[in-house]
Amino acid sequence: MKMQNFYMQSAINEAKAVAVKAAGDKVTKDYLGIYVMEVQKNSKFKGKLKVGDTITKVNGRHFESAYGFQNYIRKQKVGKRLTVTYQRDGVKHTVTEPLIKLSSGQPGIGIILTDNVKIKTSPKVSVDPGQIGGPSGGLMMSLQIYTQLTNTNLRHGRKIAGTGTINPDGSVGEIGGIDKKNRGSQKSGRNHFLRTVRQTNKGCLETGRTPRDKLSNGQKDSKEGRTEHESGPCDKL
Repeated sequence: MKMQNFYMQSAINEAKAVAVKAAGDKVTKDYLGIYVMEVQKNSKFKGKLKVGDTITKVNGRHFESAYGFQNYIRKQKVGKRLTVTYQRDGVKHTVTEPLIKLSSGQPGIGIILTDNVKIKTSPKVSVDPGQIGGPSGGLMMSLQIYTQLTNTNLRHGRKIAGTGTINPDGSVGEIGGIDKKNRGSQKSGRNHFLRTVRQTNKGCLETGRTPRDKLSNGQKDSKEGRTEHESGPCDKL
């Protein structure tokens, strides 16, 4: 549940950033650090780091992306002790343990991670997702925010449902359970269903268009029914 709530908050942040930028307003991003999604069983940091922690520094160094942290650690040696500074419930902690050999052969902490980014927008935008969890509301939240900021009518009387993650460049990512969501949309009386079919046009939100060859309106294709894991972007370190 904690991971799903974080995925939802990440989706909200990206939706706000994409929509506000597409509307021509101001967006700033503050990279907080690495959000710990999972600690591997063989990690020497297991029992110290926990799911939900945000790693802010390694050996006293802060980076502006997960890649920066990964690149630094990969230059270290397996068995070398690494000092990790992290935030848990607003309190700073520090732990030092040796690096392990990851399945890739690279040295690492032994965690599954994603970026923890704080978004600031002008005007200020608030989103209440209710009891919904997970990242798949990103697309529709972006469209809703965009229409409210610009007072643009994108529906033109149509009943529209949709699903998909939203990426920082405005493209739409794939999610799990697409066949079930499509059927649910049809049963609820929606006559258009937005989803990614192939790589989405990056200008989609900027132009307010949903190209027919990029987004589906409820038509079936070969991707439906396949198993997909609904999650946000993640990596190992």
